[in-house]
Amino acid sequence: MEKMADNYYRFNESKSPSEGVKVDFRVDKIDGEDLDTEVELKGRFAIIGHERGEFLERLGNLIDEFRI
Repeated sequence: MEKMADNYYRFNESKSPSEGVKVDFRVDKIDGEDLDTEVELKGRFAIIGHERGEFLERLGNLIDEFRI
């Protein structure tokens, strides 16, 4: 955990929510509370080709739901 200022820290965390997919988080912890989090998503997997549009729409909606 890196100290940015008094009561302000930053740390990194990695998770794998699905096989072949990795999510890297950069979390700002201010006054003991995890606040802003930067997200980087990496992965390689296959989807059904004719469902690309639905996949992108659902992924976009999920991102927009949680975006600040």
